[in-house]
Amino acid sequence: MPPSTGRVHLVSMGNLADPEEHFMRQMTEDANMGAKHRKKGPFKHSRGESHVLNRSRYTSIRKRHGSLEISMNRGITAKEIDGIIARLTSHRFSVHSTWVYLIEGGKRKKLGKLAELDLQRLRIKLMQLLSKKPHIGLLLMDEVEGNMHTHGAHSYKNMKIAGRL
Repeated sequence: MPPSTGRVHLVSMGNLADPEEHFMRQMTEDANMGAKHRKKGPFKHSRGESHVLNRSRYTSIRKRHGSLEISMNRGITAKEIDGIIARLTSHRFSVHSTWVYLIEGGKRKKLGKLAELDLQRLRIKLMQLLSKKPHIGLLLMDEVEGNMHTHGAHSYKNMKIAGRL
């Protein structure tokens, strides 16, 4: 249990101190008290630099190695799902060939090409999965970078949602 005054970071015994008599002799753990930083989510095993394009409370869209990673967490609202579907629709019109993969529970399933997907069925499937699993993800692999790879596509005023046409 951490002390009531908080944790102390980057503190150790001095070089001239006697290890037997120093008051810090029993401190053997690091500042995190042995806790490890654990990555969570569907892309926890992904390596390399990533660039966050958009983030909300329950969603995150990242660009890594020319692909797009869309993470969704349990508790996502219908409005946020609509935003993801709107982004996928926008991306569909800007790119010729995009492969979509569903990441759930560490498994990667190929859904097919974005141009051939029924986005309403995908929306229902995402909602069903998020009622059972804490995290799921969509991985978009493009042959050529499309609209979603730019920051401008992620601002709310640039998205065309069915209710705002």
